[in-house]
Amino acid sequence: MESKDAIQIMLLAAPTIGFQIVCGGLYQALGKARISFIISLMRQIICLVPLLLILPQFFGLNGVWYAFPIADVIAFSVCVLILSTTWGKVFNKSKVA
Repeated sequence: MESKDAIQIMLLAAPTIGFQIVCGGLYQALGKARISFIISLMRQIICLVPLLLILPQFFGLNGVWYAFPIADVIAFSVCVLILSTTWGKVFNKSKVA
C-alpha cells in the first residue's frame, strides 16, 4: 500500500472529528466535566489504542490504517448518543418564560 492510500484511508472519517471537539467543548462549557473528559478520550485512547492492537492481527499493516476511521466513527456515534440523551435535560431547563 502506498502512503497516499494510507492517508486517504486514515482521513475517511475526518469530518466527524470537528463534531467531537465541539461536543466536548459544549459539555465543558456546561460544567459537565466528566462527560467532556469521556468525549475527549473516546477517539484517541478508548477506541484507537485497542483497534491498533487488534486490527493488525487480522488485516496486517492495513489494519493500522483502518483503525483510524473506525475509531472516528465509533467516537462520533458515542458523541451523538450522549448528545441525544442529554439534549432535552440540558436545554429544557434554560427556557425563558
